[in-house]
Amino acid sequence: MFIEIEGIEGAGKSTQCQLLHDWMTKEGLDSIIVKELSSTSFGKEVRRLLLEDGLKDGKAEMFLFLSCKSQVFSQLIMPYLAQEKHVISDRGSGSFISYNSSILGLDKDTLIDFLHIAMSGIESTMTILLDISVETAMKRIEMKAEKTRFDMISGTYLSKQRNKFVELSHHFPHWVSIDGSLPVQDVHLEIVKHVERLVRGT
Repeated sequence: MFIEIEGIEGAGKSTQCQLLHDWMTKEGLDSIIVKELSSTSFGKEVRRLLLEDGLKDGKAEMFLFLSCKSQVFSQLIMPYLAQEKHVISDRGSGSFISYNSSILGLDKDTLIDFLHIAMSGIESTMTILLDISVETAMKRIEMKAEKTRFDMISGTYLSKQRNKFVELSHHFPHWVSIDGSLPVQDVHLEIVKHVERLVRGT
């Protein structure tokens, strides 16, 4: 089972990934959390490059993300899935599509073709969208103790990205949208409800 947890900045993705992992552990389900920019040494180096102010070319940035995605799939996700274990991804295909369509104006189908190559044709079993308003996102980002350049984004961009996420949730049948503004534990329980259905095959 391969689960992606998506949403704009401040949606609570990392928190919910950890809570889902903890729940799976209690249920005896072997799982791993992956983040493309921190789960491999290659990804960490890519993150360093992406955070440098000198990297300005949008297309170069896009291909760095793709190379990082390809690495995490070949090194972690594919071997783990081959063992019939569970993978929880903190961000996924939706983030790549929403970010690059908003920044570069590339169409969804072109970006999906790129992803198909980088991910070796693998698709998530379920993608969970934590949907929050731009206003809520901006407030949560402002509260962060440490911010990167990815946090220094405008409300206009966040609005474009959120709209793209919502569009994707309507386009792909394996996407599930959850109100990310609910209390943390309520969001977790909603996620568990959907994941339990996958586990039980119902």
